[in-house]
Amino acid sequence: MKNDRFSCKLIAAWGLFLLSTAVGCKTAAPDSATVNPKQDVILACVLVENLEFPGGTKALAKYIADNLKYPKTASEAKAQGKVFVTFVVTATGKLEDIRVLKGLGYGTEAEALRLVRAMPPWNPGQLDGKAISVKYNLPITFELDAQTATHRP
Repeated sequence: MKNDRFSCKLIAAWGLFLLSTAVGCKTAAPDSATVNPKQDVILACVLVENLEFPGGTKALAKYIADNLKYPKTASEAKAQGKVFVTFVVTATGKLEDIRVLKGLGYGTEAEALRLVRAMPPWNPGQLDGKAISVKYNLPITFELDAQTATHRP
């Protein structure tokens, strides 16, 4: 059980990117009889089906490659790495509560937020055949090509 909770926390914190399914983590108040002072939230992980960008992961990678604009300050500083963005895909597919979990600086966070805010609605996640809202973590990679200094997918 302890390893399952640890794995779920890693998924929630670092945004593992799954191809055809996503893991949704729900929070629940702990049972008062078993409260641990160092643990104030219990994460319950469930397997969510059908949550995806329209067209799937290849379409998402293409969307990012075609629409990401490498910030000039990041390019000048040769800043490279990942920006982790979190958002909720609602039961209707709309993206809400879009925030940066971890950034790089040099304008990369603003660009990652712009990119996600401009995305079309997603195919919502389903649990037991019913559309549900799911929190999703997306890593966006900023990488400079040594010769052209442009973004590579």
